[in-house]
Amino acid sequence: MAKTLTIHDFFKRFPDDAACLAHLFQIRYGYGFGCPKCGEIGTFRKLSKHPAYTCNCGHHIHPMQGTIFQDSHTHLTKWFYALYLFTTTRHGVPAKELQRQLGVSYPTALRMAHLIRVHMTAQRGVAVRLGHVDANQGRHAESCRVADAKLAL
Repeated sequence: MAKTLTIHDFFKRFPDDAACLAHLFQIRYGYGFGCPKCGEIGTFRKLSKHPAYTCNCGHHIHPMQGTIFQDSHTHLTKWFYALYLFTTTRHGVPAKELQRQLGVSYPTALRMAHLIRVHMTAQRGVAVRLGHVDANQGRHAESCRVADAKLAL
């Protein structure tokens, strides 16, 4: 069984956006990645003002392209922390909790939570089915049927 990453270890490993981007680049492309334009291997360096890497020939690689981070103005450290929360909790993370923990607006937290859930479901290769849950309507104690997305195990 894999050892769970503690919160202290997490923040030590991903202290800033540069560390997150470097990890993302390494995970997506590895150390022996060759430039698609010139073929040089391992000659990429971080661009100073953009979340991208460049080769000596000038070709740019954008590690966030094609991921849930693409087109997001939210810092990578917040995205990584949200992913950490989702992977270390048993019952998921509500958008309100992401809002409090990350210090982002509710619509941003909702979008992040949605994208993470969709991505995690797609990565597992698990189909989503709709089920029903009885919900209590407060003091009226009426039971109503609420559609709830559940993972088919």
